Amino acid sequence: MQTNERALRNILANAVSLVVRFGSGFAVSVIVARKLGPHLMGRYTFVLWYAGILVAISSLGLPDTATRYIAEYHGRGQRARAALVARKLLSLQVATAIVVTLAGALFLAFFAAKESPVVVLATVALVLPQIIQTFQSAVLAAVQRFDLILGVAFWNSAAQVCFVATASYLSMGVPALILANLGATLVAIGVGWAYCGPTLRIPDNEIDLAGEERRLPGMWNASLAFYSLWLLDLIVWERSELVFLRHYSGMAQVAFYGIAFGVAGKFTVLADTIAHLALPMAARAYGEGGMQAISQVNSTAIRYVQMLIVPLCWIGALVARPLVLAVYGAGYEPVVGVLRVFLVSVSFTALANVTSSTVFVLERYRVLISIGSAAAVLNILLNLLLVPRLGSVGAAIANCLVQAMTVAAATSYVARAVPGSIPWAAIARIYGATTISVLPLAYAVATRAGIAALAILASVALLIYCAAQLRFGGIGKNELKSFKNVVCQPFAKSASELVL
Repeated sequence: MQTNERALRNILANAVSLVVRFGSGFAVSVIVARKLGPHLMGRYTFVLWYAGILVAISSLGLPDTATRYIAEYHGRGQRARAALVARKLLSLQVATAIVVTLAGALFLAFFAAKESPVVVLATVALVLPQIIQTFQSAVLAAVQRFDLILGVAFWNSAAQVCFVATASYLSMGVPALILANLGATLVAIGVGWAYCGPTLRIPDNEIDLAGEERRLPGMWNASLAFYSLWLLDLIVWERSELVFLRHYSGMAQVAFYGIAFGVAGKFTVLADTIAHLALPMAARAYGEGGMQAISQVNSTAIRYVQMLIVPLCWIGALVARPLVLAVYGAGYEPVVGVLRVFLVSVSFTALANVTSSTVFVLERYRVLISIGSAAAVLNILLNLLLVPRLGSVGAAIANCLVQAMTVAAATSYVARAVPGSIPWAAIARIYGATTISVLPLAYAVATRAGIAALAILASVALLIYCAAQLRFGGIGKNELKSFKNVVCQPFAKSASELVL
């Protein structure tokens, strides 16, 4: 399969997976927010955030390490080595998750004495299943089976909506809602094991692996580098502002920030349908063609991410107010300002996973650690300055400013290290086309037009944008041909695998 068609097939599978996750996540957010109200919604958001922090701490960077090396070994045809790496890293991952789960339970019980034991146990019970699910997705991404990741997303999303809706309908409270998320994760793990089996199986007598384990310490060093970046990401990218909001502004502000962060996160995930392909594809390209191949992968990924996410984020920011009021209700109007800040930022910061993947493949970990360390310190200082004064909006400004500076620094480094990897002209065309296309919509928002008119103008803006990309060479003829081949050839093999 040609590289472009492989990339487009992966993007299409990832995009469908995103639609499934976005729909379920949005439905769950609305169900829980309307059922609990701002105060309890803030409590629910906080405990899920805490579970996510424990997952990140227990990761040790192992999922990214697995993706990095399994992809490279598969590119070289060394499947037995890839299976050995996957199994060893998974064993270590489970052990660390168990330790962090126990430590997290003690910490939450001691420092959050107001929480009931049921909430504490339900929260920490999420850690091990979620980290296993993350590792499974990393393995499937390494072998570029994004169609199977779609299968996991389908079953996980269906279970999450079903379980959460049932718990909400029966008014079972925050602990039951947490357990509903746990149940959905267990369903996803069951499906994931069936899909990951072939990759984790070491072929009989394929090669002699007697000395292969001696290479694991080198991978461990790479894992620690990944882990350092994950810990820094906890401060800069993973809702660290919730701690400051909970202390200075109360649970309602936590809820406003959490909802906006979650909605904007769906746009980030949309960009990641392309950006997450960069690491496995760049690792494989590096093994096959060296630096020039990495440059091509990086340039294409950046162009596709910007082409997709910039117009959607700008349109989303413009129509944020009527949508928030219609979906969440007037009690959540403060979400509007927070959401607009996030969406404007995401249009640029969505490049983070592309640029960091290039640095990972080059094994220049110190670059990202240095950038991330400076960003973490700045993030804390801005939170201390802005959150007490501006609440959730100040938290969003602090978060987005630091993210934008981090991505700008990483992109600048990649531009110097890998010449030709940043498509500056294409990026300029994308922002120019977006600006022109949203002008009628911006005028309608300023004049308080109705939702129907805004929906029509948003659709028109997208059509104008797509026409501009086609007219001025944003999308080439070869890419259209590849896209046609991918869309017209159904996932016949994959469809049979998605149903167990």
